[in-house]
Amino acid sequence: MWHPAVPSKITTKRARAGVAAVAFVLLCVKLWLASTTVGTNDVITFEEFAKVIGRVGPVGIYGVKHPAYDVYNHPPLTGDMLWVFYHLSLHRISFPLLIRLPATLADAVTSLLVFELVRARRGDVRAAMLAGMGAAASPILVIISGFHGNTDPVFVMFILLSVWLLAQRELPLWAGVALGLGLSVKVVPLVVLPVLLFWALLRSRRTLVLFAAGLAVTLAVLWGPSVLEHWTDVRNNVLEYNGWSAPQWGLAQFLTDLGLDKTQLASVLAHARTPVVALSALLGMFLVWRRREALAPAVGLALACLLMLSTATGTQYLAWAAAVLFLADVWTALIYNLVGGLFLLVLYTHWSHGGWNYAVGRIWSAGDTRLAMLAWAALITAVVCGVRGVLRLPTAETTDALTAPTANRHEDPPPGGSPEPQAQQGATQTISAAEISAGPA
Repeated sequence: MWHPAVPSKITTKRARAGVAAVAFVLLCVKLWLASTTVGTNDVITFEEFAKVIGRVGPVGIYGVKHPAYDVYNHPPLTGDMLWVFYHLSLHRISFPLLIRLPATLADAVTSLLVFELVRARRGDVRAAMLAGMGAAASPILVIISGFHGNTDPVFVMFILLSVWLLAQRELPLWAGVALGLGLSVKVVPLVVLPVLLFWALLRSRRTLVLFAAGLAVTLAVLWGPSVLEHWTDVRNNVLEYNGWSAPQWGLAQFLTDLGLDKTQLASVLAHARTPVVALSALLGMFLVWRRREALAPAVGLALACLLMLSTATGTQYLAWAAAVLFLADVWTALIYNLVGGLFLLVLYTHWSHGGWNYAVGRIWSAGDTRLAMLAWAALITAVVCGVRGVLRLPTAETTDALTAPTANRHEDPPPGGSPEPQAQQGATQTISAAEISAGPA
């Protein structure tokens, strides 16, 4: 049962500084990992891609068939980043460090954005501080950003930046730019696009137009050259990419345990991909419709739902929900991060033969799969509790009414009358609070 927040003794400035301090400590830990280890085979693949991009450019790589160990499946902004990293590596700067630097820096920004978004939504500085610190100290993000070496945490940061610019700063044009940047890192943010567009439409036509304009211009600038010159390769390798060829995460493993063979599983997952994205987006839109001020948790839960129902498998995908779940519910988010972090710790220890220097991805063992399913169960719990929490929280206007001083609400008695007796006022306020805390039927 929800109760109006008691004013915290922690000031916003001190709480923000606390989150920044934890983020800085974990930033140093991740930089240490990135500078002393090779990482996973993803790092090596990115380095091979970078060498090809250094030769043919970030647009030309889409026309090169299998330039490295795998097909090039990354959006244009990632190619631009790899072009920069390739030229920096020519000056003896470690590529394994460079490729993990964007995610490491993004995590620090993400933790501060989580703090600001929770503070604005809940009006509770202490809860916001715990959420920000939890996101900063996420063991999932330590392993994915500091060791694994991929760009998933970067697009998560851009999603939250877009939400903050749109809902808190009221800068829809720049919010569209931020989401366009996220979509140019990976296409996963497509799942939150309908949620943001719907919220902007509910806000005002001007907000929607400015947001869409910022998004469209950014996508045209970054995607235009690649789409115009290599549309077939971009469509097949980027837009239709469906993850690792050995699905073992969540829904895929659940269906396997039910007895589906590989052929049946492949068919089900292929047909489920679009409905999963649509269902996740609809969840976010529904939450925004019911609680317009809950844009941040709605976006976070849409992204987490996509991971929960994902037809693809990739250990780095666990980063999708690591920070955003804190926008909805701190404690279930913490459980997901701890269980998911334990799974990654055990898995990468196996992959690196205990050395934690270079890990090569392999099929998960039975023990690894059990831990992964435990992390999936924690994710399901976090999503369900997050949705329930968003729907049960009162609106910001109701919270203000309940926490406003009594004197202010009875400052002007009607002419010829007298102020309502204090005892009666208190009774009226108590009844109202009890009725609201019960939530919708």
